Amino acid sequence: MKRLLFLIIICYLSVIGYNLRQVSGQFKKVTMPIELIQSYKEQLASDPTRADIRLQLARVYLQIEGYKQALTEYREIITSAKDRKDLISELTDAYYGLGLAYSGLEKFNEAIDAFMHAIQYIPDRAHIQAALGAAYTNLHQYDKALDSYLIASKLNPSDAMIHHQLGNIYSKRGKRQQAILHQQKAITIMPDLSSAHYQLGLLYTQENRFEDAIAAYEK
Repeated sequence: MKRLLFLIIICYLSVIGYNLRQVSGQFKKVTMPIELIQSYKEQLASDPTRADIRLQLARVYLQIEGYKQALTEYREIITSAKDRKDLISELTDAYYGLGLAYSGLEKFNEAIDAFMHAIQYIPDRAHIQAALGAAYTNLHQYDKALDSYLIASKLNPSDAMIHHQLGNIYSKRGKRQQAILHQQKAITIMPDLSSAHYQLGLLYTQENRFEDAIAAYEK
Protein backbone atom coordinates (compact mmCIF):
# COMPACT_ATOMS: atom_id res chain seq x y z
CA MET A 1 0.00 0.00 0.00
CA LYS A 2 2.86 2.39 0.81
CA ARG A 3 4.29 1.76 -2.67
CA LEU A 4 0.91 2.59 -4.26
CA LEU A 5 0.58 5.80 -2.25
CA PHE A 6 4.09 6.84 -3.22
CA LEU A 7 3.33 6.22 -6.90
CA ILE A 8 0.14 8.31 -6.66
CA ILE A 9 2.07 11.20 -5.12
CA ILE A 10 4.83 10.88 -7.72
CA CYS A 11 2.20 10.96 -10.49
CA TYR A 12 0.67 14.06 -8.90
CA LEU A 13 3.99 15.88 -8.74
CA SER A 14 4.69 14.90 -12.34
CA VAL A 15 1.29 16.13 -13.51
CA ILE A 16 1.83 19.57 -12.01
CA GLY A 17 5.32 19.80 -13.49
CA TYR A 18 7.43 19.36 -10.37
CA ASN A 19 10.98 18.33 -11.26
CA LEU A 20 12.01 14.87 -10.05
CA ARG A 21 15.22 12.97 -10.56
CA GLN A 22 15.23 9.31 -11.53
CA VAL A 23 18.11 7.00 -10.59
CA SER A 24 18.32 3.31 -11.57
CA GLY A 25 14.60 3.21 -12.32
CA GLN A 26 13.63 4.48 -8.86
CA PHE A 27 12.38 7.96 -8.03
CA LYS A 28 14.76 9.97 -5.85
CA LYS A 29 13.59 12.75 -3.53
CA VAL A 30 14.83 16.28 -4.05
CA THR A 31 18.30 16.71 -2.62
CA MET A 32 17.64 19.90 -0.67
CA PRO A 33 14.06 19.93 0.70
CA ILE A 34 15.06 22.03 3.73
CA GLU A 35 16.34 24.81 1.47
CA LEU A 36 13.19 24.67 -0.65
CA ILE A 37 10.95 24.79 2.41
CA GLN A 38 12.87 27.72 3.84
CA SER A 39 12.69 29.60 0.54
CA TYR A 40 8.93 29.11 0.21
CA LYS A 41 8.37 30.12 3.84
CA GLU A 42 10.36 33.32 3.32
CA GLN A 43 8.28 34.18 0.26
CA LEU A 44 5.06 33.54 2.17
CA ALA A 45 6.28 35.70 5.04
CA SER A 46 6.54 38.56 2.56
CA ASP A 47 3.17 37.78 0.93
CA PRO A 48 0.99 35.16 2.67
CA THR A 49 -1.66 35.43 -0.08
CA ARG A 50 0.54 33.63 -2.65
CA ALA A 51 -1.45 30.45 -3.18
CA ASP A 52 1.00 29.31 -5.86
CA ILE A 53 3.93 29.42 -3.43
CA ARG A 54 1.94 27.70 -0.70
CA LEU A 55 1.07 24.93 -3.17
CA GLN A 56 4.76 24.45 -3.92
CA LEU A 57 5.52 24.27 -0.21
CA ALA A 58 2.79 21.70 0.34
CA ARG A 59 4.11 19.61 -2.55
CA VAL A 60 7.57 19.50 -1.02
CA TYR A 61 6.05 18.30 2.24
CA LEU A 62 4.19 15.59 0.31
CA GLN A 63 7.38 14.52 -1.40
CA ILE A 64 9.23 14.07 1.89
CA GLU A 65 6.17 12.42 3.49
CA GLY A 66 5.49 15.38 5.77
CA TYR A 67 1.78 14.73 5.50
CA LYS A 68 0.68 16.68 8.56
CA GLN A 69 2.59 19.75 7.44
CA ALA A 70 1.10 19.38 3.96
CA LEU A 71 -2.39 19.23 5.47
CA THR A 72 -1.78 22.54 7.21
CA GLU A 73 -0.70 24.27 4.00
CA TYR A 74 -3.52 22.82 1.88
CA ARG A 75 -6.11 23.84 4.46
CA GLU A 76 -4.72 27.38 4.44
CA ILE A 77 -5.10 27.53 0.66
CA ILE A 78 -8.65 26.19 0.82
CA THR A 79 -9.64 28.74 3.46
CA SER A 80 -8.24 31.67 1.48
CA ALA A 81 -9.33 30.53 -1.99
CA LYS A 82 -12.75 29.04 -1.33
CA ASP A 83 -14.78 32.08 -2.41
CA ARG A 84 -12.48 33.30 -5.20
CA LYS A 85 -13.41 32.35 -8.75
CA ASP A 86 -9.96 33.34 -9.99
CA LEU A 87 -8.35 30.60 -7.86
CA ILE A 88 -10.45 27.61 -8.93
CA SER A 89 -7.42 25.74 -10.29
CA GLU A 90 -5.41 26.36 -7.10
CA LEU A 91 -8.40 25.35 -4.97
CA THR A 92 -8.78 22.13 -6.95
CA ASP A 93 -5.06 21.36 -6.54
CA ALA A 94 -5.35 22.08 -2.82
CA TYR A 95 -8.26 19.66 -2.33
CA TYR A 96 -6.43 17.04 -4.38
CA GLY A 97 -3.24 17.50 -2.38
CA LEU A 98 -5.29 17.38 0.81
CA GLY A 99 -6.61 14.00 -0.30
CA LEU A 100 -3.10 12.72 -0.98
CA ALA A 101 -1.94 13.89 2.44
CA TYR A 102 -4.86 12.12 4.11
CA SER A 103 -4.06 9.00 2.06
CA GLY A 104 -0.48 9.17 3.30
CA LEU A 105 -1.86 9.18 6.84
CA GLU A 106 -4.16 6.27 5.90
CA LYS A 107 -7.26 8.38 6.57
CA PHE A 108 -9.03 7.23 3.44
CA ASN A 109 -12.54 8.46 4.23
CA GLU A 110 -11.17 11.98 4.66
CA ALA A 111 -9.16 11.52 1.46
CA ILE A 112 -12.29 10.55 -0.45
CA ASP A 113 -14.11 13.64 0.79
CA ALA A 114 -11.21 15.86 -0.34
CA PHE A 115 -11.00 14.22 -3.76
CA MET A 116 -14.76 14.62 -4.22
CA HIS A 117 -14.44 18.33 -3.48
CA ALA A 118 -11.69 18.60 -6.09
CA ILE A 119 -13.86 16.81 -8.65
CA GLN A 120 -16.75 19.17 -7.97
CA TYR A 121 -14.58 22.09 -9.07
CA ILE A 122 -12.87 20.46 -12.06
CA PRO A 123 -14.36 17.05 -12.94
CA ASP A 124 -12.21 16.19 -15.96
CA ARG A 125 -8.83 15.54 -14.34
CA ALA A 126 -7.97 11.88 -14.72
CA HIS A 127 -5.37 11.82 -11.96
CA ILE A 128 -7.93 12.98 -9.39
CA GLN A 129 -10.40 10.28 -10.42
CA ALA A 130 -7.58 7.72 -10.21
CA ALA A 131 -6.60 8.90 -6.73
CA LEU A 132 -10.24 8.59 -5.68
CA GLY A 133 -10.23 5.05 -7.03
CA ALA A 134 -7.11 4.25 -5.01
CA ALA A 135 -8.74 5.55 -1.81
CA TYR A 136 -11.83 3.40 -2.41
CA THR A 137 -9.55 0.42 -3.08
CA ASN A 138 -7.84 0.86 0.27
CA LEU A 139 -11.28 0.68 1.90
CA HIS A 140 -12.12 -2.46 -0.16
CA GLN A 141 -14.97 -0.58 -1.85
CA TYR A 142 -14.18 -2.13 -5.21
CA ASP A 143 -17.35 -1.18 -7.09
CA LYS A 144 -16.79 2.51 -6.35
CA ALA A 145 -13.11 2.13 -7.12
CA LEU A 146 -13.96 0.60 -10.49
CA ASP A 147 -16.30 3.46 -11.35
CA SER A 148 -13.60 6.02 -10.56
CA TYR A 149 -10.91 4.23 -12.53
CA LEU A 150 -13.22 3.81 -15.53
CA ILE A 151 -13.87 7.55 -15.55
CA ALA A 152 -10.13 8.17 -15.25
CA SER A 153 -9.49 5.79 -18.15
CA LYS A 154 -11.94 7.63 -20.38
CA LEU A 155 -10.34 10.96 -19.48
CA ASN A 156 -6.82 9.67 -20.13
CA PRO A 157 -6.78 6.35 -22.01
CA SER A 158 -2.99 6.50 -22.43
CA ASP A 159 -2.16 6.33 -18.71
CA ALA A 160 -0.49 3.00 -17.96
CA MET A 161 -1.03 3.17 -14.19
CA ILE A 162 -4.76 3.71 -14.61
CA HIS A 163 -5.02 0.57 -16.78
CA HIS A 164 -2.84 -1.31 -14.30
CA GLN A 165 -5.12 -0.40 -11.40
CA LEU A 166 -8.21 -1.18 -13.47
CA GLY A 167 -6.74 -4.63 -14.06
CA ASN A 168 -6.16 -5.06 -10.34
CA ILE A 169 -9.76 -4.10 -9.53
CA TYR A 170 -11.19 -6.43 -12.16
CA SER A 171 -9.01 -9.20 -10.73
CA LYS A 172 -10.37 -8.59 -7.23
CA ARG A 173 -13.89 -8.87 -8.63
CA GLY A 174 -13.08 -12.17 -10.35
CA LYS A 175 -13.24 -10.81 -13.89
CA ARG A 176 -9.99 -12.19 -15.22
CA GLN A 177 -10.47 -11.47 -18.92
CA GLN A 178 -11.01 -7.76 -18.30
CA ALA A 179 -8.12 -7.81 -15.84
CA ILE A 180 -5.80 -9.38 -18.42
CA LEU A 181 -6.89 -6.88 -21.06
CA HIS A 182 -6.06 -3.87 -18.90
CA GLN A 183 -2.74 -5.28 -17.70
CA GLN A 184 -1.82 -5.85 -21.34
CA LYS A 185 -2.81 -2.28 -22.18
CA ALA A 186 -0.69 -1.01 -19.29
CA ILE A 187 2.31 -2.96 -20.59
CA THR A 188 1.76 -1.72 -24.15
CA ILE A 189 1.91 1.85 -22.87
CA MET A 190 4.72 1.24 -20.35
CA PRO A 191 6.67 -1.94 -21.23
CA ASP A 192 8.87 -1.70 -18.12
CA LEU A 193 5.96 -1.63 -15.65
CA SER A 194 7.07 -4.69 -13.69
CA SER A 195 4.01 -4.80 -11.42
CA ALA A 196 1.77 -5.18 -14.48
CA HIS A 197 3.88 -8.09 -15.77
CA TYR A 198 3.67 -9.70 -12.33
CA GLN A 199 -0.12 -9.32 -12.14
CA LEU A 200 -0.41 -10.66 -15.66
CA GLY A 201 1.60 -13.69 -14.57
CA LEU A 202 -0.81 -14.30 -11.71
CA LEU A 203 -3.80 -14.00 -14.02
CA TYR A 204 -2.31 -16.38 -16.60
CA THR A 205 -1.61 -18.89 -13.83
CA GLN A 206 -5.25 -18.74 -12.77
CA GLU A 207 -6.19 -19.40 -16.40
CA ASN A 208 -3.79 -22.39 -16.55
CA ARG A 209 -1.78 -20.56 -19.23
CA PHE A 210 1.47 -21.58 -17.62
CA GLU A 211 3.85 -20.80 -20.49
CA ASP A 212 2.40 -17.29 -20.76
CA ALA A 213 2.63 -16.96 -16.98
CA ILE A 214 6.31 -17.96 -16.98
CA ALA A 215 7.05 -15.48 -19.74
CA ALA A 216 5.30 -12.70 -17.78
CA TYR A 217 7.17 -13.53 -14.59
CA GLU A 218 10.48 -13.65 -16.43
CA LYS A 219 9.76 -10.27 -18.02
